[in-house]
Amino acid sequence: MLLRRLPLLALIVSLPVLAGTHRDVLWSATDPTERLTIDAPATPGPHPLLIWLRDPNTGGAAERQFSTQAERLLAHGYVLVSVPPPALASYPDTLKRYAEIIAQVHRHSAEINADPSRMVLLGAGAAAHAAALLSVDPRWLQGVRLSPKAFNGVVLLDADSLDLPARMRRLSNAERSRFERFGSNPQSWQEVSPLAQVRAAATPPLLLISSAATDALSQESIEQFRDRLRAIGTASAFIRLPAADAAGSVEGDDPLLPWLSALTLDRVNRLENMDFAVDFAAGQSDADHPLASGEAVPFLVNFDGRLLAAVNAADRGLGEHTRLLEKTSTTGAWQWRDEFPGKISHLAVIEHRGNAAAATDSARLPLLLLGLHRNDDAGVAPIFWRAAASDWRLLADAPASALAATLLHHDRALGHDVLLLGFAGVGIRAAEIDGALPTLSAQYELNGANVVALVNANGDAYALISGANAGLYRRVDGLAPSWRRVAALPSGGGANPVWAALAAVPDPSGAATENLLVSENGDGRIWRLDPAHGFRRHLEFTVTTAFAAIWPQAPSQISFGNQQWTALTQPETGDQVQAIGLGMQRLGGSDASQRGAWYLLRQDSASYSYGLVYDYQSPLVGDEKLATVRAIAPSPFPDDQGRSFYFGGFAAGSDDGDGAWIYRAQLPQANIQPGLWWDKSHSGHGIDLQAVGARWRILLSSYDADGRPIWYTALGSIDGQNFHADDAGLTRYHYAFDQDPPQRRDPARSGSVALRFGLGADDPVCAASGIDRRGALALAELSLQIDGNETHWCIEPMHWGDGGQSPVNVNGLWAAGADDANWALTLAAQGRGHAAQEVATLYYFDGSGEPRWAQGSAPALNGNAMFTLSSFTAACPGCAPVPASAQPVGTLSHQFSGACAEVTGTASIDLSDPDGRGNRFLRSAAALTAVSRPACY
Repeated sequence: MLLRRLPLLALIVSLPVLAGTHRDVLWSATDPTERLTIDAPATPGPHPLLIWLRDPNTGGAAERQFSTQAERLLAHGYVLVSVPPPALASYPDTLKRYAEIIAQVHRHSAEINADPSRMVLLGAGAAAHAAALLSVDPRWLQGVRLSPKAFNGVVLLDADSLDLPARMRRLSNAERSRFERFGSNPQSWQEVSPLAQVRAAATPPLLLISSAATDALSQESIEQFRDRLRAIGTASAFIRLPAADAAGSVEGDDPLLPWLSALTLDRVNRLENMDFAVDFAAGQSDADHPLASGEAVPFLVNFDGRLLAAVNAADRGLGEHTRLLEKTSTTGAWQWRDEFPGKISHLAVIEHRGNAAAATDSARLPLLLLGLHRNDDAGVAPIFWRAAASDWRLLADAPASALAATLLHHDRALGHDVLLLGFAGVGIRAAEIDGALPTLSAQYELNGANVVALVNANGDAYALISGANAGLYRRVDGLAPSWRRVAALPSGGGANPVWAALAAVPDPSGAATENLLVSENGDGRIWRLDPAHGFRRHLEFTVTTAFAAIWPQAPSQISFGNQQWTALTQPETGDQVQAIGLGMQRLGGSDASQRGAWYLLRQDSASYSYGLVYDYQSPLVGDEKLATVRAIAPSPFPDDQGRSFYFGGFAAGSDDGDGAWIYRAQLPQANIQPGLWWDKSHSGHGIDLQAVGARWRILLSSYDADGRPIWYTALGSIDGQNFHADDAGLTRYHYAFDQDPPQRRDPARSGSVALRFGLGADDPVCAASGIDRRGALALAELSLQIDGNETHWCIEPMHWGDGGQSPVNVNGLWAAGADDANWALTLAAQGRGHAAQEVATLYYFDGSGEPRWAQGSAPALNGNAMFTLSSFTAACPGCAPVPASAQPVGTLSHQFSGACAEVTGTASIDLSDPDGRGNRFLRSAAALTAVSRPACY
């Protein structure tokens, strides 16, 4: 390999500045025909790097566009390395040769004035097949010590063989010579087919471009390739160009350069690709983990700042007991907590809000409910409950029927909450909660029904019933409640389908009503029912069909996890997805796709993706495989900062029946959560943390010594878990309207700031206030020094709504440009669809040039909102407490549109001076520019 690098290196270092075009750059020490062409801008670099694998078919449409595209790329500051087809044209030698060329260019990128972190691979025509393989199958780059992660992006132009087996089976006589490099062995075709080699692993963003000359088979495989990439969470775009003219150019905008520009954005992992590690495995023990047995983990729940896991015992006899495991910290070991006689059929946390007649503090505590299924002659299935600070108490002994579902429902006719309990085969019973004491009624509301799940949607309670009279039922509230079947469910995958899961989801069309999502075991069909249109059914997804696209044949016997759909939030974007575990009969084999367990993710747009649970550092051996994901839960520990999730389930192939497992999943390289942070013990103050370019900006909303609102700002970097401000520190500005520049740092009233992230709830700075922080999404220490006062606060992300992200993502810091630079605006929205609530903070200078801020909240929908802004007074940091107050000072409205990183909008402001001097701050449809860096998928 060293000999191969020398000719290229020698030529490069002989040039004082590599600019312009350099053809016939010899890269091979053994074959003088293998040469590259390098085009480099004359301007200072380093420049982004694009490696173009040329189409061997010199008459193809992709090759005819090369000269035009090369000129455009050079004009936009790209170093372009043109790679002709290697002399060795057989597979897999061609892939290995391409990998060697890419590795050399990557290693010597600085010598051609290129930035290796911005390397893009483009494959045209027949070479697009090689580019696709190099991007999805890490085997081919491992030999040159690279991986697909080395590419900032990959472009496939007129790819003609992404589904190689399908192509080879349908070759015409005219095509045979062009594809003879792939040989005649169908097994070999599968090994080098990009469509067959897509894996749930880190894959760079891909752009797939096809021209009108692309044949139907290639077009079909391109679209299948795109869909498979999206299913594993890879950002992929597909563009079909109009017909080319005689010169090979196309009408309309060039899609390549805008897509390349977007690669500079940080891309966020939606939750499909996470790093998994074994956290608990039944039958294994070490110094920190006592020997534990168990067949499966059907439930994982967050309760009182801890993570609880139900571990059901194997069927080894009637005396076998089931246990609850408890984990109290990220690094702590799982410990046995409670033991029960029988299998746990249901485990859930009920967040009781308290009825008007019993609105006590204890009524607001969460309740943990547990149902048992006993395989003995007792004929009862006990139900237990407990509050955070109490022991287990018996709620009831259900007659020979296991608890299957629970729901806290607000009975609109009675005006208070009722606790609904659904049972397998006997119906639904209601419980009143007096304080923290649930009391079960004696009557069944839906007598004899086989209840699968319960959910609230649009203020109504719904039940999913399987078996006889299967369907979706809605509760009629009141003193004598009843249930009415509103939708008969289709048989779908068989004469006796088993309905398995129910969830309420936003209407993907943007309508205000929630829809119902029902899941069916068997083929794994998922249906969406729309209450606003007579519960009209839409088939959204079929698991067998999706996996048939990535495996040689479809899996069978699909089952959904015990724990229904679980809401998971992406910490950087606030976006929320619904997750559920899968079980399926697979093909066998030793690779991770057959040994690992799979889970399904649903976005609010009604699109689906899936992920694989597997620990590559501790691979399974023998016949073991993770058969089923039965439970999913987000981490309750603040030091995980929303980046960790737990998966539990059942493993097959264990000789002793100890198949219970729990894996911990982590988002790789997730940034600190941006947006609004606060200290609950210092209400009224806030930190707005925003990513700006490669750095981070802090905006502190606080108060001066007179209690008036004042803002400060700092720019700095985050190194590991610490924010360090630059030399200006925490700056307070003064605006002098008659000076140039008018905005100037006030050194006498500025200070310093530091942040320390990743704290646990027991960290001294967080424990000192006496506030229970265990439910925080993340915790950090804020250290301030202002006006001689030094303070240390425990801050956490503000939470005022459910997770979710609007299609028009307005979150971040906005400004009006250099000609109107004396104000800025931060926006933060939480919630889904019509439930979204947005907080707007306006930073401006008053008539005296002092930095002021005003804030308001309002419903937001599709980028539009209107606020009443208030100005606040409170104590400065480190000052003696004073009563806080607020007064309305004006209005703000905004209108935005566009996709992530392309959002544009305007704001109108009418703000009176809070000091009462008659000044007004007015803006009408001021155009806004994003200052902060958006997090895009």
